[in-house]
Amino acid sequence: MCNELGPIKPPTPRYEVVLQTGLRVPMRDGVELATDLYRPIGYTGELGSILIRTPYGKTPYRCPVEPRHKVARMFAGQGFAVLVQELRGVFDSGGVFTLMENERDDGYDTLSWISQQPWSNGRVGTYGCSALGIAQVLLAQLCHPAHRCAIAQGSGGANGSAGGRYRNGDLRLGGAVEVAAFVPWFHQTAAKDRPECNRKAMRSISGLSRRCRSSTCLRALGDRRLTGRTGSRVTQAIPGGIGMGCLARTRPSTSQPCS
Repeated sequence: MCNELGPIKPPTPRYEVVLQTGLRVPMRDGVELATDLYRPIGYTGELGSILIRTPYGKTPYRCPVEPRHKVARMFAGQGFAVLVQELRGVFDSGGVFTLMENERDDGYDTLSWISQQPWSNGRVGTYGCSALGIAQVLLAQLCHPAHRCAIAQGSGGANGSAGGRYRNGDLRLGGAVEVAAFVPWFHQTAAKDRPECNRKAMRSISGLSRRCRSSTCLRALGDRRLTGRTGSRVTQAIPGGIGMGCLARTRPSTSQPCS
């Protein structure tokens, strides 16, 4: 944790924290998302909740080493229920991962589930950086009544360009994900099995990506998940050439957006 002056000391815990693993939160289509729940021990009354939805796995939050993973226990130690959920199709969650395709509806259904729990006061904040922040921006469009606040850090991929100078992979003018930026991300992140990175191929990926399809680049990295029934994971992730800024042309949400 830091501010403009550098690292800051986390607050002194007010409560001991208990971790509940193995939760399966149901989505509207029957897919279940793997979720961990952190709660303060000895807190009386209903709890406000903080939701962290991540494609990078919930395990690092359990015994955190990096400061960014300490937030679950930190917030719970201050008297909040904290839920760390793996996105659809990664790690222990069911379904198929598709880039920015399900973040809104899955987030909406998770907020509804939280609101119905006996320990919840019906008020939920969301938290996280980069992909975790982008998921929050997309969810906020739906104005779920329980979604009271969001700390969406580093979420430029959902916002488009900044003055035409910074895109974070969002080429909405052409409609396609910026291959040079996102092929390495797909290779290392967008799958359940997290293969060991082919570092030699990764060093040459920038030149390769300028003249090849995304699926060709991934095959050059030795990604064997591109065969058979699932097809190209990148093709799944960007149907019709959807950009990272999925405010442009994503599949319409079946939840009702707010005006």
